[in-house]
Amino acid sequence: MDELGLPITEYKYTLESALCVPSSVHGYSLSVEYMRDWFIEKFDPSYFKTVYINGKHVLDDYKRFSIGQLLKIEKPAVAITPMINFEYDRDRQDIYLGGKELLLGRFNHNKSFFKDWEKNVFLGLNLRELEVGFNYKIRVGTRAQQVDLYRHMELAFRIGSTQYEYISVDFHIPMELMLNIAISEGYEILNDKIVDLVGFVNNINSHSEFPVVYKLRTINGCNEFFIRVPNVYVHIACLDKLQADDGEREGSLENNFHVEMNAVLRIMVPHYYVYKSAQKITKFIPTLDSNTFGIYEFKIFDIPEINDRKWNKYVVTAYEFDKDDLLLENVQIDISSLFNNNIKKVIDNQISIGISPASFMDLVLYNYSEDSDCTVDWINMKLIVPKAISGRIHIVIYIDTIFYNEQLLTLK
Repeated sequence: MDELGLPITEYKYTLESALCVPSSVHGYSLSVEYMRDWFIEKFDPSYFKTVYINGKHVLDDYKRFSIGQLLKIEKPAVAITPMINFEYDRDRQDIYLGGKELLLGRFNHNKSFFKDWEKNVFLGLNLRELEVGFNYKIRVGTRAQQVDLYRHMELAFRIGSTQYEYISVDFHIPMELMLNIAISEGYEILNDKIVDLVGFVNNINSHSEFPVVYKLRTINGCNEFFIRVPNVYVHIACLDKLQADDGEREGSLENNFHVEMNAVLRIMVPHYYVYKSAQKITKFIPTLDSNTFGIYEFKIFDIPEINDRKWNKYVVTAYEFDKDDLLLENVQIDISSLFNNNIKKVIDNQISIGISPASFMDLVLYNYSEDSDCTVDWINMKLIVPKAISGRIHIVIYIDTIFYNEQLLTLK
């Protein structure tokens, strides 16, 4: 029974699963774009007259330059050369010896960023770290410009040290996956295109933990789907010293002085997507037929997303009783790890003024067959169960987010 006295329904589903590896060049493109902007923004916007990136489209310069400008490199100029480290595996953390089948079997659909529990459609993402080295070679006209540039870059790029930043990144979602989701969600597909595109994007965002956008993918000139992920960690190491040469001799003059800098970027990029659905996976993932299975079954409770007070579900976790606990009464369970620093501050503040945190938090226990009464020792952060239940229980916490946010702002 739930907190309203209604019976808890137990469901059993069979999920088909597929693993999809996205385009790796997308992560490489993100790295190049980020490191280009990271470098250029350290200078005045009009400082560089020429910016060349090794590996860019061969006709890119023709969009901006005349034939005369193409024949002569205007200074100051910078050439950026990226180099992927294909052997980097984060000290073997990104090596998966079990193969695709094991990855599918171990992937927990509850960790998916897209979850439609009504139609049982799930899409999850696993990341890996990409390492790309960058060589920046700047050309100026005089020795004086070279010396000034050298000293400026020492400070601006923190030569000899490392740095990090958290950024928002748009990760590409393969169209094959989105077409399968559209079919599972009941949208019409015509000529491999989604007819009600606006309605589908709205539906996706109503079930996704991160915003999903539909925009132009410049590598192929087609509009495709991207997931916007905040707080992606990027690490930049500029450990090598800058290098300066003696320029080039042109008759009786010296010209074309260079300063070189090396930097190494590490950034998290998509490794693979896992798609799970109660419906049959369609032909839109033709390369994944051998990795499609229908053997994953799971049982869930019909735990309400909101309680009778219209409070949102804050956390759901499980607790397994020890064998010794089954012989005891008033078993105490430590719940301190369920609360982050901010909510712990609000709880402590409520206790300090003599108000129970139960005024804005509701804690409910579920067993596989029935719910369980419990009390909470908020001072010691202990959940007290009058009698241990055989097996596993689920702990569900609901929170009044309006009250919580107001109190958090007051405390800050």
